[in-house]
Amino acid sequence: ALEIVPDIIISDVMMPEADGYTVCKTLKEDERTSHIPIIILTAKATQEDRIQGLDMGADAYLNKPFHREELEIRIEKLIELRKQLQQRYQSDLNEAPGKVKTTDPFIQKLQEVIEDRMEDESFGIPDLCRAVNLGRMQIHRKLKALVGIPTTQFIQSIRLQKAYQLLKETDLNVSEVAYKVGFSDHSYFTRLFVKKYQLTPSEIRQI
Repeated sequence: ALEIVPDIIISDVMMPEADGYTVCKTLKEDERTSHIPIIILTAKATQEDRIQGLDMGADAYLNKPFHREELEIRIEKLIELRKQLQQRYQSDLNEAPGKVKTTDPFIQKLQEVIEDRMEDESFGIPDLCRAVNLGRMQIHRKLKALVGIPTTQFIQSIRLQKAYQLLKETDLNVSEVAYKVGFSDHSYFTRLFVKKYQLTPSEIRQI
């Protein structure tokens, strides 16, 4: 799961080395894999067993024997829910100003790190990796799964949201705002801003 980062995991409770509950708990407690939906399959049908599975973080619980159609529907619905969350996060990133509206601790942590280094033009993916103690591909895969965009675009979106806020709430000129959010190149900043909001920084102040 750490190397592949699958869209979904289906685990049986009874396995040779570790039971499905332990696997589920381990994956849900690991920041790198906590977002992956997990379906637990088991022949244990008591209410206590179901509660244990859900308490370990399972997203769905199926008793064996099960109908293949039911499993396929569960998979489809969990992936659909993940896509809906992606769309919501992407919508939040395109709105301004304000934080991405998410309760996901991973997204919140990334956002806080970027905001703390907002004025640092050199801040990039390697710095973000060091700050959260994760590899480049691990961050990339998790962001793609949660938000549906690559890391570079996520960093830019947080910077541009802050720029929008400063333009609306302060008297800083456009160059000063660009510098405040980590852009020394005024033209590059304006180009990215227009691409995101379909308005120039100066036009934003007029609405």
